[in-house]
Amino acid sequence: MISKDYEKIADQINQSAHRGVTVVEGKGWYSKKEVDILIVLARKYESQEIFHYIKNIDPHAMVSQTFCHGVFGEGFDKMK
Repeated sequence: MISKDYEKIADQINQSAHRGVTVVEGKGWYSKKEVDILIVLARKYESQEIFHYIKNIDPHAMVSQTFCHGVFGEGFDKMK
């Protein structure tokens, strides 16, 4: 997720959805501007709640949602 309000969004997700958020520093190739990218791992049923937080803070945020087969570690499944 990319937004100029990434700190507010990260705080909201962390405090309200009780999910960890990772910030990755990046650079937009088209704009050549520095950007901060938020990565959030969540279960599918949590996504609408997280989207709600993002939309309320920055309705113009760029969000990518992907499907994965599993997430393993603290707060998710144990490694097999």
